[in-house]
Amino acid sequence: MKIGSLDVKETRRLREREQRCIDPESRSCNCPEERPKSKYIGHITVSNGEAITIAKGIIEFLKQNEQGLSNLTVTGCDGTNVNMGVNREVIRHLEMKCGRPLQWIVCLLHANELPLRHLLQTLDGVTSGLRAFSGQIGIAIKTYEELAIVPFEAIEGTSLPEMDEFHIRDLSDDQRYLKDMFQAVSDANCPNDLANRKPGPVVYSRWLTTASRILRLYVSTKNPSNDYIDLIDWNEPKRKRYELPLTEMITGTEIETIAKTGKAPDTQLFKVLCHSQGTKRCVRLVTEASGK
Repeated sequence: MKIGSLDVKETRRLREREQRCIDPESRSCNCPEERPKSKYIGHITVSNGEAITIAKGIIEFLKQNEQGLSNLTVTGCDGTNVNMGVNREVIRHLEMKCGRPLQWIVCLLHANELPLRHLLQTLDGVTSGLRAFSGQIGIAIKTYEELAIVPFEAIEGTSLPEMDEFHIRDLSDDQRYLKDMFQAVSDANCPNDLANRKPGPVVYSRWLTTASRILRLYVSTKNPSNDYIDLIDWNEPKRKRYELPLTEMITGTEIETIAKTGKAPDTQLFKVLCHSQGTKRCVRLVTEASGK
């Protein structure tokens, strides 16, 4: 098996006593799934939801089904802490067992949002409730709509790629707003029509709108703090980087050809999904059936 994805589902048994309560005993149901044919391999039940327990369960399950890890190159999962944390979480345990990096196929939008999420929580404070933050900036981005535009300094970033009208129309309203606000902050010029537009609500599942609100509040803030500027203008610290497992089989020339023509080379490429929705459906159905 070269490509596999998994999902973890926590089940809790309810008992009727004087009142209905949740039994503290819970188990996680885990489903490895083969790609790209989406062949459902099966599910396992582990004693707890810890990463090491889940990883050991997966490894033992694959051995029993004569799958093994020798050919595993890609693994897909949801973007939860137990799956994709760097401190020996599920995928990291699998990599350590394989002795090599694996290609992580997590929802790409969710993965892109993680740096902003951690940076905001570090500089401004943790989240509060389902759709709120505890820090001054997090509180302000929910109530900035009536603030006027003030003179502000440009924050130059990486230039956005040129987009034709067809691709611009393909953007959602939230994506187009973020694109326009990014350009406004880069140019130190926020047009009135852009200032009057509304971004989407603040929700933890969609940090795109939080990024838009941070930019919009910036153009209405006199003398922003250094922490606020760091939320917009920041660079990842230098660290050792490894080539993605999926591109190791492709030459630099072939990658340039893909970028210029939009066509895949003759080299056989893995066909993988960027989200594990298919796996989540299987796990949900199995979990519901096992609880009956």
